[in-house]
Amino acid sequence: MRQLTDARNKRACGRPAARQFDCGKPKALAWARDPRHNAKMPPIKTKPNVEFRPTEMRSGSGWFVLVILPKVPPLQLGGFKTEEEAKDWVLRKSKGWLKEYEGGRYA
Repeated sequence: MRQLTDARNKRACGRPAARQFDCGKPKALAWARDPRHNAKMPPIKTKPNVEFRPTEMRSGSGWFVLVILPKVPPLQLGGFKTEEEAKDWVLRKSKGWLKEYEGGRYA
């Protein structure tokens, strides 16, 4: 009886009898892929962690904004006279700068 069943599986499925599956009916997770499941999932888009730090120049003659981006060396922006100017730039203009930098890749 087993030989007959094995032969039927091999003919019907085209698979060796040692791998007994019911011709396309999933019996393992690897066979149970449903493309509709992935279509329902929203794409995962995480925001990169970006920091803007007003920093005093070593010479003490002014301020700049240190921009910390992932996988990029830190950037120094500006040449502000006071800490308040640097902080004001961060509050008012950093979002716009981030949208333009690298085509908005980090926005």
